[in-house]
Amino acid sequence: MSQLILACLISISVGCALSPAIAEITMPTPPTPPTPPSIVNARPTADRQSDPVSPSLTIVRIDSLSNAIAELEDRLHALKEERTELEKKLSPASRNDRVYSQDEVETRAIAVRRQMPVLPESTYLEVQFVVSPSGKTQEIRLLSGPTQNLAEIERTVETWLYSPAIREGRRVPVRITASLRISER
Repeated sequence: MSQLILACLISISVGCALSPAIAEITMPTPPTPPTPPSIVNARPTADRQSDPVSPSLTIVRIDSLSNAIAELEDRLHALKEERTELEKKLSPASRNDRVYSQDEVETRAIAVRRQMPVLPESTYLEVQFVVSPSGKTQEIRLLSGPTQNLAEIERTVETWLYSPAIREGRRVPVRITASLRISER
């Protein structure tokens, strides 16, 4: 049996050697490249309508945009003043002077800049304050901690900046109680 397999292999290899496959590959001639563009000296024309500008494009001067922006800012300022006047005329029940807790808002107030007070000794503080809709701290109260450093604590907490809390798509004031552990420096 092994002799039969060997005989078959020899006949296959001899057969391949007797009839080699020949293929010829030719590449097509590439097309001729286009002529390069030439530089033409164009004279300035007095007629601006002959410029190749699409009729759908409008060229606007920057100073007219600045004027439009200034007008919009003035209008916005007037609308804010009008809103303030209208809010003053509202009854106290309809004004939104409420201060929310962090659990009552969709987006909590988050500290953006917060520096710890510098105190002479290590201590534990508990401070309560309101984050305004602008993100500033106000109504600062020391709930627990050394009262002899109250002025320094209040001064430091006043510098804190928060991203404001959001409720129903509006920035609202929120009351926060912060527990701080101050280490000696």
